[in-house]
Amino acid sequence: MEPTPAGLSNGTEFADGNLVMGQLAADSAYMTFALPAVTAGDFVRIQWMRVSGDAAPLLRVLDSEGVTLAEASSPDQVTGLLLSFRVPSDAALSLIVARYADAVDTTTLEYTLQVMITADGEPTALAPTPAPAGEEPDTAPAATEENPLCQSGDQAVMGSGSTDRVVEAYTAAGDSYTADQLTRTAVFATDDDLNVVLRLQNLDGPVTVTAMFCSPDGDSWDGGVNKLDNGGPYLLGLDWESSSVAWTTGDWFVEVMIEDSVELTIGFTVE
Repeated sequence: MEPTPAGLSNGTEFADGNLVMGQLAADSAYMTFALPAVTAGDFVRIQWMRVSGDAAPLLRVLDSEGVTLAEASSPDQVTGLLLSFRVPSDAALSLIVARYADAVDTTTLEYTLQVMITADGEPTALAPTPAPAGEEPDTAPAATEENPLCQSGDQAVMGSGSTDRVVEAYTAAGDSYTADQLTRTAVFATDDDLNVVLRLQNLDGPVTVTAMFCSPDGDSWDGGVNKLDNGGPYLLGLDWESSSVAWTTGDWFVEVMIEDSVELTIGFTVE
């Protein structure tokens, strides 16, 4: 699908499914887009892709009162960013495209946006309800014909992403059992620990969550399996010292799986 140029003034509106071009000028803090009409329970998926410029992106969805409903961002200069969420009530929504941490710099950022809306089910609250993790299952999911492991690389978003149930998952380096002691990044060294940090929402109860790390040569590495409920942040990852080998350089991705199905795929690089 060829992108359709959009007016660059604040308030630009685009239709469901259309690919729209946008530009964040060097002296602009953000751009605002009016999202297509939505109703309670709709599932919204927003795909941002960089065309040119090196700024790190931020996507933020606001309701008509200016309240943030969903947000995804990356501190790194990624090529793509995914934001998905369930609409809690009938509302006129707007999308803010900005730089990470709302920074203003001298780089003009050109990008494409695509919004896909699916009417599906009853409205679900966005706010997660924190709950302790349950007991850890014994084994990671096995590859099957219906659900092969490490086959979703073409769907990977770089750096971070969100879905209806996973809130701003991101990759991070560091040797720690707590997320706040890790360094958020999409570029790793061959001797870094590989981690994915995430929060969960919109769950009816504890679910099995797995992180499957996939190398450039097709190998899969089990980054941990946990029984988790709404809340977080939760940390799953690979310890470099335990692997006894240097990570293969190149483009990797991690599949965040809920109950044996891939929920979100995040790309990163080892160099």
